[in-house]
Formats: sequence, C-alpha cells, structure tokens
Amino acid sequence: MSDKIGRNEPCPCGSGLKYKKCCLKKDKEVKHTQQQEMKVDLDRKIHSLTFTTKQEIMDSIRDDGFIPVIVEEWSHNEIYGKTSYIEIDEVCKHGVCEESHTFRSNKGRWECVESGCNMNYCVICEGLKEGNIVCCPHCGEELPDLSEEECIRIYEDDVFNNILLTTTCPSCGSPWMKVSEK
Repeated sequence: MSDKIGRNEPCPCGSGLKYKKCCLKKDKEVKHTQQQEMKVDLDRKIHSLTFTTKQEIMDSIRDDGFIPVIVEEWSHNEIYGKTSYIEIDEVCKHGVCEESHTFRSNKGRWECVESGCNMNYCVICEGLKEGNIVCCPHCGEELPDLSEEECIRIYEDDVFNNILLTTTCPSCGSPWMKVSEK
C-alpha cells in the first residue's frame, strides 16, 4: 500500500474537491520547504568537515550515496602563497548532478569553502525514494541502475561538451530520461 495521493482522488482534507484542485500545490510547497531545510543542514555538515586527502573527500561523497566527479582542480600563486582548490560534483546513479562543492587545501587539510545545488532533482531518484518502480514510458521495462563509470561519462559529456543528452532504454532504445535542459 502506498500513502501517495493520486491527483484525481478526493482531497483528504474533506473539501470534496479533487486533490489537484485543492491541497496539491500547498503539499508541494511544504515538501519543497522541507527539501530546502535538508539542503541547509547538509551545507552546515559539509562546511564543518575537513579532510586530509582528496580520497577521503571522494569516499565521503560515496558514503552519502553519490558519485564524485572532479570538475576542476587549480592552484594560484597569490600574495599569501600557493593555494590549491578542487571542485567536485555529486552525481546521482542516473548521471544528474545534485550538489557541487569547492574544497581548499589549507595547512595540509581540505576544507569545504563553497557549496551549491542545482535544485534539479533527478526524477528517477525521487520516484525510487517514494518506493515506486521506475519504468520506460514506451515499453514498460524497469530501468536499470547505471554503473559509476556510465554516470561519470553521461555527466562529463553533458558538462564538457555542452550538449543536450538523453539516456536510452536498453530494451526498446527509446529516450527515457533527459539529463539536462540546455
């Protein structure tokens, strides 16, 4: 049994209207606010963490269920000496970037100095969180999880080649997920 309310079902508030005409918008706003609060909590957690090595950063991101993709790494010779930075994106199992963090090397430790979120959650991940089975809209086959290498390839192709990328269903070959909108 699912607790999810269908759009065309009667609204549980008892108004007699369909859910989509009554409380759906308010419930979506509440869910969005909760997600924003979770992001703030995550940002606080990330900003309070320091790591000794880049590998520790990567392992921490993997422990949170994401795939780390190094977007950029650079060093500067400034007035205050040489500083090193690394920008890492957190990519979900379906190749969608959910968070981006910039770490700075400071006295032998890597500190998170900036984090951001694209607020475009992966539709497939959201569906799976609610306990739904995600299927191809054309043939009905359940969609597979992608390997870490496939996710990195999808993400890097999208970011570095600036292309509109779709992933195709392995059963029927139809496009089933748009990774980004350009």
